[in-house]
Amino acid sequence: MSGHEAYFEALSGALKRAGIARPIALVDRERLGANISRIRSALPNGLSLRIAAKSLPAPGLLRAVMEGTASQRLMVFNGTMLAEMAAFAPAADLLLGRPLPAAEAAPIIARGEQRPQWLIDTHQRLGHYLDIARTQGRPIRISLEIDVGLHRGGFIDPAALAAALDVALAEPLADVAGLMGYDAHAAGAADPQAAADAAMARYAGFVEALAAKNRPAAVELHAQHRRHADRPPARAGRDRQRGLGGLGVRQAGPL
Repeated sequence: MSGHEAYFEALSGALKRAGIARPIALVDRERLGANISRIRSALPNGLSLRIAAKSLPAPGLLRAVMEGTASQRLMVFNGTMLAEMAAFAPAADLLLGRPLPAAEAAPIIARGEQRPQWLIDTHQRLGHYLDIARTQGRPIRISLEIDVGLHRGGFIDPAALAAALDVALAEPLADVAGLMGYDAHAAGAADPQAAADAAMARYAGFVEALAAKNRPAAVELHAQHRRHADRPPARAGRDRQRGLGGLGVRQAGPL
């Protein structure tokens, strides 16, 4: 029997001894801890983690990963998840991983209970969100989505981004928190490294456009290829972030 087979035979035996015969999600906490340690040891200096909350859909598991990685940065993907994570971790920095329809965002902005980074992918959506902020008299934080090669949406080039930045930065209620790109196409390319390098080259052009507006940005490298650039708030230097999703749940051994 291979080591892989023996491992899962041992898990099966443990479930039988515990009298568990129904489908469950089983997390190996020892391997989870090993994965967290491996990721943390591999991070360059100054790089912090952002955790994709949808990949860890159990409060205890999410709390264990947040504590193990010393990260208070979460990525959420809809209004329900935003409300749940705001209640679960009130001090967390919440970033939307997908643009929310303005109609869904409006009541959340009106309540003013959370100040996430809203993801903006078009000039039209930017206008809608700014209208909401003005109507409600509420400040909003926004991140602008950029197209780094996947062509699923976002501002297509630095000129389009610059035009959006001019509008956003002219609004006192809007705080431009950074940029987000998504380069999932790179993994399936004929030459993944070349595709990833090309995506990063495009990304650098967008970061330059942001910096030209006196908004210095730092690069976030997401473990699932999602990249985000955060503007350091009220301090010099650069924050670097790295997203983390599904750590230790699907892997049979340390990453």
